[in-house]
Amino acid sequence: MNVPIINFADDQKKLAKGFIENNGCISIEAAHFSRNVGGNTASWKEIPGLGRTVSAMHPVPVTSLPQKPKMGGPVLEYDFNIFYPGEYAINLFLSPTLNIYNDEGLEVAVSVDGGEPVILNMHKDRKSQDWDESVKNNMTLVSTVQNLSSVGNHTLKIWMVDPGVVLEKITIETGEHRKSYLGAPESFCKKD
Repeated sequence: MNVPIINFADDQKKLAKGFIENNGCISIEAAHFSRNVGGNTASWKEIPGLGRTVSAMHPVPVTSLPQKPKMGGPVLEYDFNIFYPGEYAINLFLSPTLNIYNDEGLEVAVSVDGGEPVILNMHKDRKSQDWDESVKNNMTLVSTVQNLSSVGNHTLKIWMVDPGVVLEKITIETGEHRKSYLGAPESFCKKD
């Protein structure tokens, strides 16, 4: 069995900040954000002990109106560092939540660095079997793929769209990974 050893330049290691890629994966607990930027009428708040691991983050007040990304709504920011350019799957682990508006579904948005937010819907095109699976696993997974063309530091932004979305965990992955019920353990985070 071969064990890959990757030796990066000292300056690259010194400049790295945030959650560090390991074996093509970055895993982040939702409450371990780099910045929690409040919006005009709402903000993100932690719910200790909720979810499958540490806790969860949700927009408050729960009666707030839906928000448009980059238009004064609250955003969670997560600094992370990658060693290889390429396509990365961004996975949000959400608490199973009913569609409180009885429309096409609850939404949240993600963007990387200054990119345009991508809206993710946790109910659209899902069947009752999907809901059964979400409740059984205590998790709904929504994903998008982003092309990260440069190595180094990046910032993932999670934008509030609907107030009923509850974020538990995030993974940023490339390649094949061993799947587990709780997901990958949280990645090392290098502070400034």
